[in-house]
Amino acid sequence: MVSHESFSGEKKSVNPAKAAALLNGKAQAFDLGLGGEHVTSSDIAHAIGLMWHSGARLYGRVKWAGQDDYFDPLLIQMVSAVKAVASFDAWNNVRPGELERLAKLALVEQIQPRLCGHCHGLGGLMVEKQKRGRPKAKKTSTALLKIICPKCLGEGCLPHSEKLLSRTAGIKRDRWENVWSERYHYQIVPIVEKWELLFWRGMRRALRDKIA
Repeated sequence: MVSHESFSGEKKSVNPAKAAALLNGKAQAFDLGLGGEHVTSSDIAHAIGLMWHSGARLYGRVKWAGQDDYFDPLLIQMVSAVKAVASFDAWNNVRPGELERLAKLALVEQIQPRLCGHCHGLGGLMVEKQKRGRPKAKKTSTALLKIICPKCLGEGCLPHSEKLLSRTAGIKRDRWENVWSERYHYQIVPIVEKWELLFWRGMRRALRDKIA
């Protein structure tokens, strides 16, 4: 069964200060145009409260504000969205409980992603900019250049294995590969990704209003 825990099985709560730090890095990558402003946990709560889309709002509360009490309402909305897709596309070979478990899996995978250890989830690295013709030992100042993380290719996180996903969802590996893998990656996960995008759009609007 899928639980609201990390894939290691350890319960994790998001520290608002850590979330704010992550948001600062993500904000730079998303080009919020904040002019060097830093996001605080109060800013997060304020921006989330202004969002019109309930899925994005609940998702933001759980992932970025650490408000785990909102996970159950978020899950209800996610299950409803997955069932709507299944009905629209007339999915067959669906066993009882599978849609609910896959909806939960997609949420947990996005809320507690496997962060890239190379860039610490920021998707980029700051490296020294080498100046041509000047030996490093003779440098009097250090110029820094931001590059895309070569390990996660700018995503900030690394994918979980198909074996781990099928096991976490409680679905046998052959059934996962034959029935669910494609549906999960191309139709279920994009629901959460859309909410993430709407969350960032809401953050951009709210925070630009804040510093205007």
